[in-house]
Order: sequence, then C-alpha cells, then structure tokens
Amino acid sequence: MLTLRPDCGMLRELKHEWGLPARSRGRSRETIMRVLRSVRLAGLAWAAMLPVWLAGCPSPTDAIAVSNVSYDFGKSQQSWNFEVWNNGALNSVTFTVKPDVPWMYCTPSTATSTGPADKRVITVAVTRQGLAAGTYQGRLTITAPGVAPVQVTVSLYSDGAQGVTGSDLNVAGLTYAYSAPYLLDFTFSLHDRFKQPVIGEPAQFKVSCRENNAPIVADESPPRFAKASSKQANCFLVLDYSASMASIAANGDLNEDGISDAIQTMESGARTVFLPALSADARVGVYEFHRETEPEKVCELTADKDFVANRIKAIWSQFVHPYSGISRCWDAVYSAVEEFTPENQNDEIRDVVFLSDGFDTSSFHTKEEAVEIARERGVRIYAIGYGNNPNTGVLQSVASQTNGAFYPAANAVQLETAFRQIVNDFDARYTLRWATLKRSDVKFLPSFYLTIANRTASYESPYPYVVADYVSDELRGRLRTVPSKSNNRTTIFLRASYVCRYIWKLRFYVESPYAFTVQKVEAPDGGLCASWTQSIEHDGVLPGVWVVLESPAPGLTDTQLPFAAFGPILRFDFNTLIDEDVDPFQVLYVDNSFYTGGQAFSIDGWTNTPPGS
Repeated sequence: MLTLRPDCGMLRELKHEWGLPARSRGRSRETIMRVLRSVRLAGLAWAAMLPVWLAGCPSPTDAIAVSNVSYDFGKSQQSWNFEVWNNGALNSVTFTVKPDVPWMYCTPSTATSTGPADKRVITVAVTRQGLAAGTYQGRLTITAPGVAPVQVTVSLYSDGAQGVTGSDLNVAGLTYAYSAPYLLDFTFSLHDRFKQPVIGEPAQFKVSCRENNAPIVADESPPRFAKASSKQANCFLVLDYSASMASIAANGDLNEDGISDAIQTMESGARTVFLPALSADARVGVYEFHRETEPEKVCELTADKDFVANRIKAIWSQFVHPYSGISRCWDAVYSAVEEFTPENQNDEIRDVVFLSDGFDTSSFHTKEEAVEIARERGVRIYAIGYGNNPNTGVLQSVASQTNGAFYPAANAVQLETAFRQIVNDFDARYTLRWATLKRSDVKFLPSFYLTIANRTASYESPYPYVVADYVSDELRGRLRTVPSKSNNRTTIFLRASYVCRYIWKLRFYVESPYAFTVQKVEAPDGGLCASWTQSIEHDGVLPGVWVVLESPAPGLTDTQLPFAAFGPILRFDFNTLIDEDVDPFQVLYVDNSFYTGGQAFSIDGWTNTPPGS
C-alpha cells in the first residue's frame, strides 16, 4: 500500500488534474496510467518508478522553534508558560498548539509569528481533578501547513486526593502562609464548574480541616473562615493612557469632549464599579502610564475612596493631556508592586488591577521582573486586556503566574464588564486559618473540605507543616495600625493579626496632639468587635482618653473574640493631613491588666509602656 503525505504539493496537483476532462488532463494522467499498468504487470516496475514520481514532493520546512521541549508540573503546579516562534525559515508561520490528553489545555491555541524576535507566549494549564494517584504524561503538538511539527512533552503527578471532590465547586489561585504561633493560613477563590465565582457568606459554609487526613479538634481550635477582605486589603490600579487608549479614531468620542470613549469607560469603571465595591478599610492607590517618562503615582494607598475617584477623574487634565505616547506598562506594574513591602504579607491581601493591551514598547523592567517581584511580595495581578488584538498570551501569563486572572475587553462595553467581573472575583475570595494543637516535633500535611449547598471542594497541601518551625507563645496577641491619608484627612485602622484565647474586653489608652473621632469597625466591613459595646473614658489625670470595647456577655464563649482571629477593630479619623513621618499618636497603649489567664496584647511599633510611667 502507498501512503503519500497530504502536504505534498505534487499530490495536490495530480489530484486536481485527475478530475479534469480527458482532453485537458495532460501527461500527468498518462503517467499515472502507465504506473497503474506497471503495477498490474510487475511490482518491480512500480518500485522503480516511485522515486521518479515523488521527486517533486518537497520535505516540510523546519520553521518552528520552542523554548522548552519538556516540562514537569510536579505535585501541585497548575500553569506554566513557554514560547513558540518562527525561526526565520519562513516570512510568517501561523501555528496551532494541540494537547493529546484531556487534563491539559493551552491558550492561545493558535498564533502567528513573523520571525525570531516575535516570540508568542503559550500558557499551559493542567487539572488533576479525577486523576488517580500516579504520574501522567502528555504531549503538545505544534503544527503549521508545510512545516515540520514540533512536540513538547508534559508530565505531572497526582496523589489522587488533590483538587475538588465534586465538579461544582473548585478551589483556585490558592496561596498559603505558615506562621507562629502554630498558624496555618490559606487564601483562595471558589469557582463553579464554569469558572464563575462562588459568592457566599462564610457562615453558609461547612468547614472541615485535617492534619495528615485526621480531623482537627474543632472544639479546642475552631477554624476561622472569613472573606479574604477581613485581612487588610491593599490594591493599586495601573491605568493605561498611552496613544492606543487615547486614540479617538480607534476608540470613538461619543460625547465629543476630546477624551476617547476607552479612557472615559476605564475611568468610569474604576470610579463607579470597582471602588464602591471595596470594604471601608480597603486601601487603593493609582499609577498611570502614557509616555516615555516614568509612570506617575497618582495617589498613595488610601481608604478614602472618594479621594481616589477624584484623583482618577483628574488624571487626563493633570498628567496626560495633551501628550499620549508610548507604553511603559511593565515599568508601571513593577512600580505598583514595589509599593508593597516584604513585611505583613500574612495579614494583607495584595492586588494590582492592570489595564493594557499588553504591548510594551519602552519599559526598563521586563514582564518577568514584574512577575518575580509580585511573587516575592505576595501580590496578585489582575490584567484587563483592552482592544481588538491584545497580547493575550503575555497578559494571561502574568496573571496566572501571580494567582490573578485575565479579562478580555474588546471595547468600552466589555471594559466595564471586566471591572464588574473583578469585583465578583474579589468577593469570591476567602481565607481559612486554624492553629494546630500539635506541640511535639512532628510535621504533617494539612488539608481542608468546604461545603455549601451540597457542593464540596477539597484541597490537600503538598507542603508539610513542621511544628518546630512555628513555636511561639500563643498567649501573646498581636495588633497593628494601618494608616490611610488623603488630601485633607488621615485615618488610622487598628486591627488584629492574631487573637489569643478568651478575650472578652479590649481597653486602649490614646493620646494625640490632633483632634480625632474613634468608632468600631462594623460587621459588613469585617469588624471583629462589631457586636460589642464601645465607650470613651476620660483619664482625669492624663490628657488622653481610654477607648473600651466589651462583650455584651463576657462569660459566654460565643460573644468572646474567636481564637486566632484576624480583622479590623477600631477606626480613628483625624480631620487634617498629618505628615507621613509624623505619628498621629503620642501614646497608644493596650491594657492587659484584667486578663487572668496570662493573655497579653502588643501593638507593632509600640513598647506598650503604661501611660504616665
């Protein structure tokens, strides 16, 4: 039997002539008839003529190059990026990437490269859902017409227990933090089978935590399951005002005010959709980029959402107009991420919401550097790819490598929709914490199950918790202050990073040269003491005041602060802008004298010396 390659040009020519009228078929048909007669007469004659017939069939061109020919996802990795490009053998190569196993998929699946400098990023994702324990291998085949195919071998390990136990609830984008005293924190999103956010109140979920697959003693160390925003939420918006966004010819100007519809929709989505959805203590800052100079910081992190909205509204007139030019998007993202310090990562949710087409022309920093510092500092990047032809692969790569997400927005309408999707995704993020009761020199693999409306998801960490690494005094609670400043006011949030057991009262002495008001943070914003009473006591001798928070039923466990809890407690508002290097408080002290079990709180940055001593 003879098999001919379908990409052989000669075969296509012969098939074409065979279908023509007899008088038009020419010598190609005659040649075939002689071959067929030879086949009937003698196999040797066919063998002799075959090389002559195929002499005009060219070999496929080696035109595809790849950055990797193999990759191992190991036990837990879910996504990976590699590059594909035209090695220069052809002017342009349009290729397709196709996996041969159902547990692997890639985006984009088709792309075009014009040469060695035009490298296309392919994001490969895998799922271990439904895979029994063992090692699995698959292949990505990269093909193009008339071009020799290239294969990339991919492998992973499944322990048979990771991922979801049902197809309707999925744990996604999980990060973990182990810390003293004996704490385990997991922050993640919940999605359904269609990758849509699953939003619910924490009290609606049934939570089961395990150590080496043995359930923890929840009566003695109840898990703390909360919205991720119960941690200190900090987010920078990075907005694109470069020429591609400012172009009225490309993006329209419906109200004819000289500002493109793309820029107006970007600003409107940020001001009217994104900002109002955040919790009261969530802080937002803004960077913009539009020309060859350094990206501009429009405002620092602040909880004053009205101030941020007004600063965004002023960007065009104060920073951009009349010059919209090149893109330094990676420099802008890097600058925003660099604002987050290495400290307090366990107590914060850190995000960058980044809008761009993903084509950078003039940055000094690379996208790899932006991803690296984001991973080091625990920052998720949420990328909105704007326009009809965004650099989707690059934006997806940056988002996936930082546990963020990518949102395409081809036009102004979809741009507003992308902001709404981000709001929903933020609302579907949760944090689970528990304190292990183990004290011996052991290690274990933590895992957990979450159930809501008969849908269950589970996660087993591949990273062992070594108890000896996180020994500390569990009777020492930790508090910290978080500043927020705008153009005419200063706000200080007092929040708990860790609450020790049996806390039914908090008493603080506060002394400041500035007038202020103080109020407890309410329940909708995750306030730990929202159900407690608040009172103000004047000292009588010292110039400051005592702020007292007390449980309505001190003897009842249900009204005490949950063990190992975290979240905001008090909000101090000063109706003046206080210089950054000036502390609004002269004295900030927490009274531990009435605790009888040895419990004691400290406030980061303060010695907790009794006032007047």
